[in-house]
Amino acid sequence: MPPARQRTWPFVAGILTGVAATALLGGRRPRRPRPLHPRIIRALPRNGDPPMAVFVHGICGSQLLHRDGSEAWLNLGNAIGHHDLRRPGTLPFRRSRDDLPPGLLIGTDTVLPRAFGFTEYADVLELLDSAGYEPGVGTGARYAVFSYDWRRDLVESAQHLALRLEGLARAAGDPGARFHLIGYSMGGLVIRYYLRFGGAEPGPDTPVTWAGARRIASLIQVATPNAGSIPSLAAILDGERVGFSHTTLAAPVVQRMPSIYQLLPPAGTGPLVDAKGRVLADDLHDSATWQRYGWGPFATTRGPRAAERTFVSAALERAKAFHAALARPATTPCPVPVYVSGGD
Repeated sequence: MPPARQRTWPFVAGILTGVAATALLGGRRPRRPRPLHPRIIRALPRNGDPPMAVFVHGICGSQLLHRDGSEAWLNLGNAIGHHDLRRPGTLPFRRSRDDLPPGLLIGTDTVLPRAFGFTEYADVLELLDSAGYEPGVGTGARYAVFSYDWRRDLVESAQHLALRLEGLARAAGDPGARFHLIGYSMGGLVIRYYLRFGGAEPGPDTPVTWAGARRIASLIQVATPNAGSIPSLAAILDGERVGFSHTTLAAPVVQRMPSIYQLLPPAGTGPLVDAKGRVLADDLHDSATWQRYGWGPFATTRGPRAAERTFVSAALERAKAFHAALARPATTPCPVPVYVSGGD
């Protein structure tokens, strides 16, 4: 997500840049050559058709669309006004739906998202282009994008990823097709879960079967918060500013996103310290911790926020089960190569 607190002038410059660029380019992003080093390109395999690369974005990484195809996220109104991205507080999570399906990677078809810092997805596609990859199923080096609703439960997203890969295999006419999966940020957690369990639910006795390996040639995680991301706690408690808007991703909106709780550091990572720098034993996936500190809807134990407390408690339990599944020891080694890339 964009940084929560920045000075005003970058947002003014961002809006002016986005509006001017959109007017000049007709809403289409400019081509910025970012070629791979020739040595890397020469090292790519040339015999036969390599496995298709499938890119899985992170949080906020795809458009959310209205029924008429217009963007609910990200548009100019998100940055200077308000659009209600808040999901229904219905339980179980599968029944909590709205009319905003995912669309393209943000910043890959219009300039405006890039003016607000969402440049990584255009860069990824340009990187693939420079390496000779082409979108869609066909001969030669190919790539596809798995676009999903980044607000929803990550287990559900992993299950949708399984369906997407099966569809790509059918489209390629190859029942045994395998793919190079590239997961950026939260997308790396989606793939990691799929690799371990396929589409199975994260029950306490669910074994690590490496069910997703049948479709994975390799997994590349880029900036994936495998041990959690403490800024996700700040987003839940304080919301995230988008341009001038404090309401588009306000705390009540973020608190309705099951995925954000699955980004919280799991038990044992020691993400909290006291004023003297001593590590606290608090479990961020335990609603008792939230009650103790009066976080979010637990700021008061009475009144109309009872439904919100129930939703957050359920989201925390789901996140705990998700991370327990990721941490569960496997009886056999991982059957596919996994590469992890991080940075600061």
